Formats: sequence, C-alpha cells, structure tokens
Amino acid sequence: MHLRTPVHDPSAIHNEERAMSMAHDPDDTLLTIKEVAVMVRAPEGTVRYWRFMGTGPRSIKVGKRVCFWKSDVLQWLEDLGG
Repeated sequence: MHLRTPVHDPSAIHNEERAMSMAHDPDDTLLTIKEVAVMVRAPEGTVRYWRFMGTGPRSIKVGKRVCFWKSDVLQWLEDLGG
C-alpha cells in the first residue's frame, strides 16, 4: 500500500486570515480580555465565556495570549444595538 505525502503549497496562504489582519487600521489597538471586560463593564469570566460560546467580539491568538482588536469590540457592541 502506497501512502501519498500531502503536498504543501506555500503560495496557498490562508487568504481569509491575511485579509482579516490587513483589514485593521494601523492605529487600531490590541486589547486583553481584562481591557475588554472593563470596556464592556462585564466580569473577565463573562468575556471568556462569550468567547467560548462564540457570542462575543472576534478574538485572535497572539502566541498564547487571547487578544481583541478594539475596532472589533466596538463593532460587536454596535451590532448588539448599543
């Protein structure tokens, strides 16, 4: 039985991820969970729960840290009707 090794195409970079990272203003700020919690006046645990459930603002991982673009948090709040 011959198993084929998957061929990795280095030009097939995740276009969606690249577009997301380029969509932010260079002056945008990365926020921590704690900073988002202060901003939305909710406990940190609630922000973590929203992230776990997929109902909170869009988050990204920077290394091992969870961060949020400030513009994404503001857009999320606006989408909630606030």
